[in-house]
Amino acid sequence: MRMLSIAIPCAVLLSGYASLATQGSSEVAPSGIEPGQWELVTEMTSVEVAGAPEEILQQMRASMAEQRQTESQCITPEQARNPSANMMGSGNPAGCEFSDTIWAGGTIRLRATCRPPGSPPVQISVEGTYTARQINNRIHVAMDMPDPNGAETPMHLKLGGRMTGRRTGDCTSPQVVPGPEGNSAAPVN
Repeated sequence: MRMLSIAIPCAVLLSGYASLATQGSSEVAPSGIEPGQWELVTEMTSVEVAGAPEEILQQMRASMAEQRQTESQCITPEQARNPSANMMGSGNPAGCEFSDTIWAGGTIRLRATCRPPGSPPVQISVEGTYTARQINNRIHVAMDMPDPNGAETPMHLKLGGRMTGRRTGDCTSPQVVPGPEGNSAAPVN
């Protein structure tokens, strides 16, 4: 389960960067994203580990189902104008290096290698589409990790998921805090 505790937050983090293009006011930025308050939902939907027993895969799927994240974010006009800058700025705690970033003409494509401290590298790709008021992304995560039984050959983990977003109105607050369920977020008033 440690592999999920590493890979899922990295995927959510990267998809969250993708969501930054969706925040702000009522003007549409050159990126095509309308600033304002946005609701974003990220969930992982598939898991593959070569050679893993079905019992382990079922536990992993159950863990993924519990890690669905819903949050409300305010995207400023500045963030909407330059979503790629938000991805590569100081808010990159997983140490992600981006090899491909396209955010134009309704297409989003991000490729990154993230190196969380004390963990193996995580390959993440996000592909999707956006309009001024909606975003729809597919997330793919891959990582090699040590075999829990001590075998020299690493286990290859693949996760798949999605992140959707929709503009819900004008910004209510620029801050986001954990919601009452612990896995969601609500604006601070």
